[in-house]
Amino acid sequence: MKNSISRLLVVIQFTTWFVCMLATLSTTGQDIKNATTLWVVQNALDSQNDPTAKSLDSRFTSFGTDKVVWVRTRTDQSGEITTQEMNLKINKAEGNWSDVKADGNILYLITTDKASGSIRFKNSAGSYQVDVKLMGKQGGKLNKTYRVVAPTIQ
Repeated sequence: MKNSISRLLVVIQFTTWFVCMLATLSTTGQDIKNATTLWVVQNALDSQNDPTAKSLDSRFTSFGTDKVVWVRTRTDQSGEITTQEMNLKINKAEGNWSDVKADGNILYLITTDKASGSIRFKNSAGSYQVDVKLMGKQGGKLNKTYRVVAPTIQ
């Protein structure tokens, strides 16, 4: 009986240590170039026209230096909800950001089938932003800044 209790205590201690190590690893920042990172938008700023923040259901998932998937959900005036997903191919990464929880930024030069431009992920004193600049192949352009909650490294 005494040996069983001792073994159980050892298992509990090891399990506790293991869980604490996992928690430490998950809160330690990772290099954005090597991690899959989810960026959930709190609100959007139209950098071109309107300086006021707008509520927006949007998220970005960066997959290392491969691609960024941008998902936007909108509700039109009739109440119909539409979701748009854009796959942004990363052609080049400029800069290094080894810990997304620390101050820093990285700029990706991107293309889609309809546009090209850049997307910058950044953190300044715990304030996270995603800046998107796209120039459409048929003319139009997009220049927006998105405030995001702290990124989640997956």
